[in-house]
Amino acid sequence: MNDQAGKRGAYANRKRAFRLPGEKEEIEHNKKDLNIAKEIDYRAGEGRGYTDLRNAYHSLSDFQKAIEYNEKRLKMATEIGDRAGEAKAYGNLGIAYFSLNDFRKAIVFHEKSVTIAKEIGEREVEVLAYEYLGGAYQMLGDYQKAIVMHEKDLNIATDIGSSEGKVRAYSNLGNAYHSLKNFQKAIEYHEKSLTIAKNIGHREGEGLAYGNVGAANHMLGKGRAYSNLGKAYHSLGDFRKAIEYHEKSLTIAKEIGVRKEEGLAYRNISAAYHLLGDQKAIVNHERDLSMQAKLKMEEKSTGIDVETSELDALLEEVLEKEKELIILNEI
Repeated sequence: MNDQAGKRGAYANRKRAFRLPGEKEEIEHNKKDLNIAKEIDYRAGEGRGYTDLRNAYHSLSDFQKAIEYNEKRLKMATEIGDRAGEAKAYGNLGIAYFSLNDFRKAIVFHEKSVTIAKEIGEREVEVLAYEYLGGAYQMLGDYQKAIVMHEKDLNIATDIGSSEGKVRAYSNLGNAYHSLKNFQKAIEYHEKSLTIAKNIGHREGEGLAYGNVGAANHMLGKGRAYSNLGKAYHSLGDFRKAIEYHEKSLTIAKEIGVRKEEGLAYRNISAAYHLLGDQKAIVNHERDLSMQAKLKMEEKSTGIDVETSELDALLEEVLEKEKELIILNEI
């Protein structure tokens, strides 16, 4: 038994000491870790093993495998009366089914998660469940139900002092109201989201140990808030105000190097200028098309040599779209 416990400790120490070269190697390590926990009947270690494997497969977008391990985690949590583990397992199942676009099944599991979380006072589990419930109802087109869930999400995020949670909740509420064509309400919530996002950056700035990826994600959220405001003003027919916000979104997209968001900003700016009858629509449309061509080439060149004919075809597509826009402006 001591020898087995020693092995379990050795694996745990190795796991803490360094990360293995890739996620597939980490999965093999986690499986060994899980097997040893089972051999010595170390239930807490077994539970962690199932969770680690669920997380690893989820990060690889192998959601079916993630579900398999999460169901094992749920079964074990139920057997030993681990209510917190049960709530988290239901929530993780909901996330997996959401990722598979099975929104109705996601709702079933998140409702189970939120019920247990409320019973035992697991506020962070509860807030996450409401966020995903709102997202699932939004995807199903039930915007009023989505608003109810996002409001609950917002209330808990406020109670527990989660500024990032409030940014997401306000943004999600803005999206739901936009879908209902209540654009003034959408603007109200997106402005609240933007204000908090800016305040977080101002208060904590570089002092927070987000790292480059975290900082980029933070900026991306800010850029999307500007983009959402631009869309709302566009829908209200205030195209100059829409351009103002889309240009702010564009600036951030350029700063953090997210070409997809950059292309979207150019497209939105072009659409607004076009409706104003301004020739700047053509310039921004050309930039959007150029960005789309670059993105297509990057996708095709990932591990594959792109033939010259494919490049020529993409360039021809760009030129044809430019001609179409010029003709539209001349009519």
